[in-house]
Amino acid sequence: MERIGIVTYYDLCNYGSVLQAYALSTVINDLGYEAQILDYTNESQSCFKKIKGKTYFNRVITCLKSPRLLSNTSAVTLKNNKFVADISDNQKILFKKFIDNNLKLSNVNILKDDGYFKGYVCGSDQIWQISVPGLHEFYYLRFTIAQKRIAYAPSFGSLSVPRFNEKRLKKYLSEFLALSVREDSGKEIVEQLIGKKIPQVLDPVLLIEPYFWKKFIKKYDGEKYIAGYFLGDISNYANIIEEIEKSLNAKVILIDSGRKQKIDRAVKLVSPDEFVSFIANSDYVITDSLHGTEFSIVFEKSFTVLERNYITIPEQNTRLKSLLNLVKLQDRYVNMIKKDINLKKIDYKQIKNILSNERILSIKYLSDALKKLK
Repeated sequence: MERIGIVTYYDLCNYGSVLQAYALSTVINDLGYEAQILDYTNESQSCFKKIKGKTYFNRVITCLKSPRLLSNTSAVTLKNNKFVADISDNQKILFKKFIDNNLKLSNVNILKDDGYFKGYVCGSDQIWQISVPGLHEFYYLRFTIAQKRIAYAPSFGSLSVPRFNEKRLKKYLSEFLALSVREDSGKEIVEQLIGKKIPQVLDPVLLIEPYFWKKFIKKYDGEKYIAGYFLGDISNYANIIEEIEKSLNAKVILIDSGRKQKIDRAVKLVSPDEFVSFIANSDYVITDSLHGTEFSIVFEKSFTVLERNYITIPEQNTRLKSLLNLVKLQDRYVNMIKKDINLKKIDYKQIKNILSNERILSIKYLSDALKKLK
């Protein structure tokens, strides 16, 4: 069986990251290949060290042209590292167990192109971050030839390309066998840079048929609850959350995301598979997360999306807005300016039709791209 290497985030102790990686692996396997995720965090593998070194070199060169970039990049890195440091050891154990049981990792030397992998797929998630100087050699598949590079639903996490990355990004994007993106803002970025149309495809969580996720659902006979999953600070939304609780006569239970919240609510520590079950068994969902929203849609939940207070780049909200635009649920989005809450039950008939059509197109793109590999 021909092997396909997947390049994505999967080990950040983030439910969305690990579950989208699992979903993409599953779809590629179902298409008749053997999917293996490249274990980039493995420090013992020399090829990953070389790729990381080249990425750092590119960043240093870019920063030398504009010293202010260095301080800005350092500040962003420190904030991100602090958030990761807040994740408990127990949570890390739960994620590791899920990864060990469900993801096939590879430590093959990818700089020695001996044909072990027929090709590589990068995506989904925000692997193509363009706000920091220099682009990541690994996530743009620069370690292999253009004829082996496929992009499936990566996200830039930004609305525009900084001038310091524009030239390099145009070159990298032009050297792919097949290109697609997840958000409409990403589609606009790519098409403006390389001058050709590309498809916008579904996140892998939605690419898989909903019945697939139901295997994780555990029977629940307890009191009804509202699932709360937040990656940003929600203290400014305390009144909105209380209003929803009062209207639905149920309390919010927070899924532990590693973010220490200032509102006094029960917090539940769950594994990735338990996360799926927790969303499925809830009576309502409140979230600021893309994948929290996606799983609400998978299980046909009514929900409210709060605009996230991002640690670093506010433009990352574009991915949530892009999803809500796709399924015609823009009215479920709430921020500190637009505080109107729509608690009506969502009619999923039209949404299921939209996603069914998008699923067909997205799988066709991926299947056709894999068949082009030589």
